[in-house]
Amino acid sequence: MKTSTGINYLDFTNRIHHLKRDGDIEELLQIIQQLRNYKSRFPIFQNEIFFVIDYARKRHILMTGNVEEIIGYHPQDFLENGLAMIIDIFQKDDFKVYNDHIYSSILELFKEQHSSEHGNYIFEFNYRMQTKSKHNISVLQRSSYVTDPSTSLPLFSYGTCLDITSYKKDDSIIKRISKYDPEAPVRRIEEVSTDYFYPDPQKAILTKREIEMLKWVSDGLSTKQIAAKFHLSLNTVMNHRKNMLRKTNTKNAAELIHFAIVNHIL
Repeated sequence: MKTSTGINYLDFTNRIHHLKRDGDIEELLQIIQQLRNYKSRFPIFQNEIFFVIDYARKRHILMTGNVEEIIGYHPQDFLENGLAMIIDIFQKDDFKVYNDHIYSSILELFKEQHSSEHGNYIFEFNYRMQTKSKHNISVLQRSSYVTDPSTSLPLFSYGTCLDITSYKKDDSIIKRISKYDPEAPVRRIEEVSTDYFYPDPQKAILTKREIEMLKWVSDGLSTKQIAAKFHLSLNTVMNHRKNMLRKTNTKNAAELIHFAIVNHIL
């Protein structure tokens, strides 16, 4: 998404650098209502951080919860130092994935949907950040947005961060988009998409064994037949297939084979 000035707003850092606007009480009322809706969908737990970001002013307008226990910084540090502080403690490789892929995919989705629907989407992704004591931790961020109806660009984001260091041992980043149906009589959240990213590009490369299996998949062999050919268990072959789908962000064998052909793997 480029403007007449050539600014690429699909890049998160460009977006916050060029944003300028005056205060608007209607937007603040909207964010308050969205926060109420968010809290009704996702109760905030004691081991979580709850935040609200004002992108135009490049700052947090709320940071609460177990901030000091999880990150080591006082909430006031974030309120006073703006979004630059978040970028500074964001693990650099993970921030590149967010800046280059995750943020842009969020904006692309907003371009395709009417602005009245934007607040019903929930975006989840994990990343690493550095604590005040210089240790890396893994967090799961879940957030929603208030957007500008005329441009579909984010004005505010709000959500939670949960420390998942005890559960997330690898450096892969999983991005999940879901949609909440406010008209449903019972709270209903449906998954829209799930994508996988690898800050280390080498980990996204298919292994020699996976490429060999992929050739047999393209020849029409079943999981059982491939297991017999490689003298492996069915679970092992199924795990290899799942890994190939994740690495290539494809959903089934047909998409995987198409990806391999387009990228000259087969």
